[in-house]
Amino acid sequence: MGKLVKIGCVVAVIFAVLIAVGVYIGFSSGSATQEKFFQAFATDDPAPVMALMHPELRKVIDPPILRAWQKAFNKNLGAFKGLKLNGFSTSSKVENGMKLYESKGEAEFEKGTAQVELNYVDDQIVKFTVESPQMPKAWFTGPDGTEFYREKAKEFWARFFRKEADAAWGMLGSQLQDKVSQVDFNKQVEEITTNFGTCKAMTFQTEKFEETEDTQDLRIFFRLDTDHGPAEGMTKFQFIGLRGVLLGYNIKPAEGQ
Repeated sequence: MGKLVKIGCVVAVIFAVLIAVGVYIGFSSGSATQEKFFQAFATDDPAPVMALMHPELRKVIDPPILRAWQKAFNKNLGAFKGLKLNGFSTSSKVENGMKLYESKGEAEFEKGTAQVELNYVDDQIVKFTVESPQMPKAWFTGPDGTEFYREKAKEFWARFFRKEADAAWGMLGSQLQDKVSQVDFNKQVEEITTNFGTCKAMTFQTEKFEETEDTQDLRIFFRLDTDHGPAEGMTKFQFIGLRGVLLGYNIKPAEGQ
């Protein structure tokens, strides 16, 4: 089960692993993993960073947000210089034959430092935490590109109009699923597809990034050409941790209909 920490100067995404029996390892084991992580991180490309992660961790990270964080971090801290020997440690914990390594310490960069912790199993990262005083708290001003979310919005409406209600409901964030049960969602799908018919084409119209004191959202609007005329479909993604979560949707006849 994934756990997300709200975006800020601390970024942590945790894949839960049961652990027991700790063993201290030393410097060299964890330093190689940390150096590999920051070498990939410096590319401003999320692909090599995500390639180092456990598959379950990748599921709760969106490449456009990871890329935005990479760019902000690299701009504010500069090139990776190395790890401070003083205070750096690596340890391991084992349960049922599975060994979890924990590597933590202070990393030095061209323009500052960061406290870093990496947890990994079989050389795959299952948790990372990076905190630096050089990173502004309000660094996130939106994902680095929105095509990823446009495609998710299209997929949601496609499943909706194909009456794949279970699959469409499964795309909703847990916070929205708690408010709209699967039974109620299935009824909505049936009612709306009865009123509009099938969707023959989808065309992107516009999008809007909105920020309040507590939330950061991206609203995406599509024109939906249905059997009974054009409609406007809206999906809202709220950014939590390193992921945009689908927490809102709406459909109505297009203006003038």
